[in-house]
Parts: sequence; structure tokens; C-alpha cells
Amino acid sequence: MSVAAQYFYSAATNGPAAVIVFFVLSGFCIHYPYRGERPAPTLLSFWARRLLRLGLPALAALVLSRLIGVKLGEMLRGMFWSLICEALYYGLYPGLRALAQRVGWTALTSAAFVAAAALALANPQAGMYIDLGDRLTWLLGLPVFLLGCGLAERADTLTQAVPVGRLWGMRLLVWGLAGFCVYLRHWSVWHVGYPLLLNAFALVLVPWLAGEIAHFRHASPWPWLERAGKASYSLYLVHLFAAGTLAGLGVVLVGELPVRLAALATALTLAGIFYLCIERPSHQLVRRVFRSEELKIPR
Repeated sequence: MSVAAQYFYSAATNGPAAVIVFFVLSGFCIHYPYRGERPAPTLLSFWARRLLRLGLPALAALVLSRLIGVKLGEMLRGMFWSLICEALYYGLYPGLRALAQRVGWTALTSAAFVAAAALALANPQAGMYIDLGDRLTWLLGLPVFLLGCGLAERADTLTQAVPVGRLWGMRLLVWGLAGFCVYLRHWSVWHVGYPLLLNAFALVLVPWLAGEIAHFRHASPWPWLERAGKASYSLYLVHLFAAGTLAGLGVVLVGELPVRLAALATALTLAGIFYLCIERPSHQLVRRVFRSEELKIPR
């Protein structure tokens, strides 16, 4: 594959940038049921629900990955670092919510951004989030999670319809900036690390997601995307061992593009199976054991 083709593929599929979107959405989904003056979560029930929904599918993915020979270190750098961050955010959320009620979400998020920037600048050699180690990585992503909480806090005010053309413009802008982050990280002379790049990128996500929320108050989503979205966590959990599954089946492909396409098709297939067999049953179990608030944005 040529250098130009490698750059285009990397720019079009920036996985770390997608994790940043996930952090914003996570903050939104966690805070939305408790926004404004709504009652605070019951701590033990809240923590148990969130950690079980996160942890049961992750544990199954870890076992399956080890069975096909994926190394634990590869799993940690590939995806489990973000799940560890998520678990910490869930644990901290009740305290963060109480603090935000005193100082405001904007002030709290701003302070977290300053702390994250100082941490990134103090470690200029860090190219990826996980390069700062298990003890510090979560601090980098905390302001991104808080952006989602702040968006949830004002979600009820997002009622004005957004023109489809403008919405697509924001979508393309976000996609283009994600690709530009790849360029600055890997191809430019500066080699800027993701700890700085992706936190700046996160700021662009808020107006885009606010536009999506406002738009879909007045429009219906595509049903097939809604169904596929339910398995997005499963896709995140299984995508790393798609290539290993192909190798285990004895599939031999020539050329990088066929390998990538085959790995993508395998990952999508495995995600559907994993969702039906593991993720959905685990979520149903949690719902039966704990009464949980549903995330519903009124139209």
C-alpha cells in the first residue's frame, strides 16, 4: 500500500478519535437521567448497574481473546484502557455531579481541561493516551467525559430544528478533523501527541452532537442504524481479535486491502454474534436485577 493510501485509510478510520466521541456520549448518557434538579442516583444501585453493564461483556471478550492468543498487553493498549477509564468515571460521577451543582459544569469541565493539558505538556513524549500509564490516563479523558455531562445538562433546550445540510457539514467537519489529527500525530514534522490533539478535538464534538440531538427531535433515525448501534459496544470489544479469528480459521489473503476488508467483515459478523449471545443477555440480566432509568430524549 502506498504512503498516500496508508494516510487516507488511517485518516478515514481514526480509532482513538472514535474513543473520544465515545467518552462524550458516555458522559451524556450517564448524566441525562440525573440532569437539572432530578434526584441523585442511589449509589450502590447506580455503581452496580453501570459496572455490570460495562464489565460482563468486557470479561467475556477478555476470555475469548485469550483463547485465540491475543496478548493481555495488546488488549490493554487496544481497548481496555478506555474501559478502565469508564469504570473510574462511573465511580466518580456522583461526586462530580455534586461538585458541579456547586460550581457549575462549565467551571468543573474547564478545570479538568487545564489539568489534562498540564499533564499532556509535562509528558510530551506520550503519543497515545495510554502512554501516560494506568494511573494518569483517566485524567486526560475526564474533561471529555464532563463535556458529555454538560451537554446532557442543556439537552432539554436543544429544540430548534437543524437543517440537514448544516448537520452534514458538521459531520464532515468532525470526520475531516479526525483525519487531520492522524496527520499531525503520524505524518507531520511536529508529531503532536494524541493527549493534546484529541482533547482539542473533543471541543468540536459538542456542537455537532448538540445538532444531532436537536435534529432527531424532529426526524426519525434510520431503523437499521438504530439496530446496528445496539451492537456498537460489542464491535468495540471484538474488533481486535477479528484478524486472529481469520488466522485461526486458516484464511490466507494477499494484499493489505483484502486483509483489511476481510477483517472488517469478520469484526462486524463477530459483533452481531457477540451482542446476541453475550451483551444483550447481560444487559437484560442487569435490568431484571436493578431498576434502571431509560435514556429517552423527548421529541
